Amino acid sequence: MTSPLDLEDLRPSGGGPPPVVLPRGPARPLRVVVVDEDPAVAEGLAILLELLGHEAWVAQDGPDGLAAIAARLPDAVVLDVDLPGMDGFTVARAARALPGAEGLSIAGLNGWGQADDRRRSRRTGFDAHFVKPVGLAELAAWLAAVQRRGDR
Repeated sequence: MTSPLDLEDLRPSGGGPPPVVLPRGPARPLRVVVVDEDPAVAEGLAILLELLGHEAWVAQDGPDGLAAIAARLPDAVVLDVDLPGMDGFTVARAARALPGAEGLSIAGLNGWGQADDRRRSRRTGFDAHFVKPVGLAELAAWLAAVQRRGDR
């Protein structure tokens, strides 16, 4: 008979960092649309969102992203700024104008994280600005803030 698995058994030999422990799932899963032209980025973020206990849908260009937002009326959107067909700024403005999207929280996503990039994101209607690749802790913190805002 073997002993139960211990977290120590999961560490690589020779030390290394401890395994990642995901935060406990939210009381109410958020509905999140991810829009990014890179399938690996979009699917990767969707998987992270689902591991955090949320529902996620993926689109890969501006028009499809806006259609997904209109069809699902999510709580939150992670939206690449540089999209084919319609840029993220245009998608964000159009999404905010949708009936029923009054409480929508939108995070801009791109490879630029300078102060000017973040200011532009805020000026054009994004609630947050993520730089690729988005860290799990950063994503979880933003979603927790969206959750708190929605629970009011």
